[in-house]
Amino acid sequence: MLIKEIMIPEEEVEKTRPTERIVQAKLKMARNNIGGLPVTDDLNRVIGFITLRDISISSVPAYFRVEEIMSENLVCKKTDSKVEEAINVMLETGLQRIPIVNEKKELQGLITQTSILELARNLV
Repeated sequence: MLIKEIMIPEEEVEKTRPTERIVQAKLKMARNNIGGLPVTDDLNRVIGFITLRDISISSVPAYFRVEEIMSENLVCKKTDSKVEEAINVMLETGLQRIPIVNEKKELQGLITQTSILELARNLV
């Protein structure tokens, strides 16, 4: 099975910008009951990721910009990657969310632990 079959499509993914305030990103996460946001530039390229954990362990004030604490060393996958690859990355790294990008690094979607669990539920 391919990632594109179970990913959250880009138009449904909440995201943030590097210049957005940390407090705004946190509010987005709270309002949408999610734990992280891809950080995209003006061309919709994924340049980082910020999570509630990043915010909670940071000593940076909430009025600072997302770019101050976002993760930049990302693991991304392509839409035609196998779901098994994403599962292996999650198991080996502890990541809970993986941005799905094209060859230009433009956001195509997101795969989450919930995406994997929903797939498992449908197989049982």
